[in-house]
Amino acid sequence: MERVYFISMKKILFVSALFLVYAAMVFGQSPVWELSRDGKTLYLGGSVHVLREEDFPLPAEFSEALEAAEMLVLEADIEQITNPALVQVMTSRMFLRGTTLKKLLSPGVFAALEERSRELGVSMVQLNYLKPMVASSMLSMLQIKKLGFVRQGADVLILEQAKEQGKKIAYLESVEFQLDLLFETGTGYEDEVILYGLDDFDNMEQGLAEIIGEWRKGASAYLDLDLAKMKNSFPRIYNAVYLERNNAWIPQIEAYLETAETEFILVGYAHLYGSGGLLEQLGKRGVKIRQL
Repeated sequence: MERVYFISMKKILFVSALFLVYAAMVFGQSPVWELSRDGKTLYLGGSVHVLREEDFPLPAEFSEALEAAEMLVLEADIEQITNPALVQVMTSRMFLRGTTLKKLLSPGVFAALEERSRELGVSMVQLNYLKPMVASSMLSMLQIKKLGFVRQGADVLILEQAKEQGKKIAYLESVEFQLDLLFETGTGYEDEVILYGLDDFDNMEQGLAEIIGEWRKGASAYLDLDLAKMKNSFPRIYNAVYLERNNAWIPQIEAYLETAETEFILVGYAHLYGSGGLLEQLGKRGVKIRQL
């Protein structure tokens, strides 16, 4: 009996050890990475821009990376959205001039847009005069709000913490660049912009929940499929919103890796993954990547 008991205890300890290793692999990950090269280090994190109440608090690794950094680097100055001068510029640029969506879109795409706007209680009289990316973004945000994704994203909260801690703040893009992205993307391919915005609209809640679930543990299976679909079905949107921006950020991130300071760079989570994602590109450039 003593021998059987001894063997059983060994099995229990072995299985327990395997479970702990497995748990560390699956649950011990986060949407924050440590990047290093030639003795220099920075942190790269992924942000989901809209969250639900149940998605808080943020993974602890965000605060750990910020604590270790002297500077926070965001995509752009998100606080400028409340600047009255910027609001005036946005208001003047969001409308089409000398045309309407009904004239720019094919009949089938316009009908789909009209149906979706009616479901959300948006008047096509107003929507018809908006630029395609503005109209698409407006409907998406209304649906997101309807589904309960009302809290600000990780980038807003980390920025607040950085300011409280007296960290330096920098940006990868100018506000002007992001405004151009919003107002000019889709010129000449308006159908693609609207179809991209309407794509899988009915499954938005499930899709966002999948992405947030992966984001919390630094995984990407669902996101990789979503990016591949975007690349194949909406190539011009993929290039303008995702790939070209990634390519522009890579030399900036490498430059930060040359500084004596430690930076915490925080971008949209989708930019980290996929073919052409930041992690893949940086790895090919000899950057050592360790997920926290």
